[in-house]
Amino acid sequence: MFREICIACGIDISGRNISNHSGRDTAIQSIFDAGNEEVEAMAISGHNSSAGVRNYLKITKEKKRKILGSVMQRLTEELSNTNNKSEVQQYNEVQQDNNEMQ
Repeated sequence: MFREICIACGIDISGRNISNHSGRDTAIQSIFDAGNEEVEAMAISGHNSSAGVRNYLKITKEKKRKILGSVMQRLTEELSNTNNKSEVQQYNEVQQDNNEMQ
């Protein structure tokens, strides 16, 4: 049926393995890509378990890059904060040494 719908809509499916399940897979993946939760995907797809709907969750290269980018940003911020603390500590130590010398 899905194959016929694609053909009727003028979608070129030559060389592709298209089935009704292809549409379901794409729809559920789109739900996840939009940032929705498993329970929301289950409500739309009719799945009764998280495990069933989780099978449709695919981590693309773009998602991996985004995730790693956010991790790198957080690590960079933490490192920057650590460096700033070290500079503040060094300044305080110098100030303390100066006060002791006076």
